Amino acid sequence: MREQEGVNCEEAENRKRALGCGQRLLLIFSTMNAPIDISIFALVVSLVGAIAAFWKVSTARYQIKTQNLLQISNFLHQPENRDARHRLRAMKPDNLDMDTVSAVCSAFDFAALFVKNELVSEQIFLQYWKPWLIFLRGHLAQAMEKPAFGEMTMHQYYRHFSWLMERASKMA
Repeated sequence: MREQEGVNCEEAENRKRALGCGQRLLLIFSTMNAPIDISIFALVVSLVGAIAAFWKVSTARYQIKTQNLLQISNFLHQPENRDARHRLRAMKPDNLDMDTVSAVCSAFDFAALFVKNELVSEQIFLQYWKPWLIFLRGHLAQAMEKPAFGEMTMHQYYRHFSWLMERASKMA
């Protein structure tokens, strides 16, 4: 009798293995006796679904931040922005062309909006641009305090760029 029970159990296990995933879930579901088992099963299924959704959203957010970083990089490397940076680097701090200064400040002010609002990874952005931003902070220190737009100083007008230069200088 015991041998026959062993064979029956083995046959049942073999049948379970042959079933597809959905059929196995139905088999498990049909063998549940109590409402508590069903509730636990429903909770587990919901939890797995929630984890999968969270992972999907996290992955999508990372992909968007990466795409934004590439677009900001392309923007800052456009010929007019690159040329303005090169011209500014060649100028002496006491003899700056304000149109060039405005072009550089404006480009970085726009990029800083993305960094500040976490649409771009601050760490990755600053790893690349930190030396240049630190240079600009010193090179433009006097110009940033001059009134440039009515009562506003350049520091106030390009407040996102000023924030970005501060972040770069504080980054270890």
